[in-house]
Amino acid sequence: MASRYFAFLDATRPKVDAKEFKSFKSKIGGLVNLGSLDSCGAMGTQMLEGILRHPEMETSEEKRVVARIADWIVNHQDRLPDGTLWRSKSDGGAKAFKPGTIWMDDLYMACPFLVRWARYTGDPKYLDDAAQQIIHMAALLQDKDGVWFHSYFVNDKQHSPFKWGRANVGVSWRPSRC
Repeated sequence: MASRYFAFLDATRPKVDAKEFKSFKSKIGGLVNLGSLDSCGAMGTQMLEGILRHPEMETSEEKRVVARIADWIVNHQDRLPDGTLWRSKSDGGAKAFKPGTIWMDDLYMACPFLVRWARYTGDPKYLDDAAQQIIHMAALLQDKDGVWFHSYFVNDKQHSPFKWGRANVGVSWRPSRC
């Protein structure tokens, strides 16, 4: 459904003022206006998962959307010199973030997509990229006990003051005994 809606919106793009179109709010806005892994990574992952589970039902719209997402993640998402995904600039929106930040969110949005993209294309370089993201981000985002910080500010060389709950679900810990 999202891919059909994307195809419809994308077809209207030439008929609408570019600035107005960019500000258009939609549940699939992340597919229409690529710009952060939060926006497109999760939707792309779910779309690829459906294609991989039911290849006989893949549509041309889905194929186009997942290829567009893969191109953006692989070729256009900001990366550090070692290849680590990061956000070099703030988006300036209501949820603006500090420029020069590595986010746990991006690990959770990009890696599942890259793993599925490797399976879809049969190209293991995308698995290598996902593995490198995990290795590089763990070096910057984990404390000595293996607990994940929410983000790392590359320019300041410091962690955010917050740990990231969803990322720490699998971390071993023992509750105190009452």
